[in-house]
Amino acid sequence: MQAVGTCIKLIFLCTILLSKSVTAASCYDPSPNLADQADEYYNLEEAITLSNEEQNKIKSLFEQLRGNWTGQGTHSECFGPDSAPDERTNQVKLKLKTESNNAMHIALNAEIKNTENGITRQERMDLIGPNPLFSFEAMTDNHIIFSEKYRTATGLVKQNKKRLTRLVENVYEIKLMENQFHFIKYYYINGVYVAKDDWLLNPK
Repeated sequence: MQAVGTCIKLIFLCTILLSKSVTAASCYDPSPNLADQADEYYNLEEAITLSNEEQNKIKSLFEQLRGNWTGQGTHSECFGPDSAPDERTNQVKLKLKTESNNAMHIALNAEIKNTENGITRQERMDLIGPNPLFSFEAMTDNHIIFSEKYRTATGLVKQNKKRLTRLVENVYEIKLMENQFHFIKYYYINGVYVAKDDWLLNPK
């Protein structure tokens, strides 16, 4: 019986490790959506339409997130060539105010302090607002994952005088656990992973 129990524990542990490895991203890894969609990934005319059930889940979750939060987290960013990437991670302290004038939209107004150099910056993120969605998954009523994509100019100019652009994809994971708000944002440029914010917050 003890051997059986040990095997079950090992299987359970392996399952956890495998599930984490699926969601974890390493520098310059391709976006999961690029792997799923291939060339269609670059087509910005293929935005999704949320069902009524999905919209209701978003409205309910965002309603619970309104207010003031404090916490800590990390900001990770990739540097260096593809052959030798270097992911650097900074610890941050956070003050967050969420607000909305629309049930399907929420704005995160964050004060982010780098605990290593003491520098504080302000950042605003508008979720499910100005940019169309290209993927959405409700893991539970209080756990959603979605992505947005858009193009931005790089500042470079081709010989024909047209500006070059890059494709930006932001993948958001939002999870409300009792009184804790877990927020993750993955940054992808032209289909590859370049940075991540990972925050854990408590109501103020």
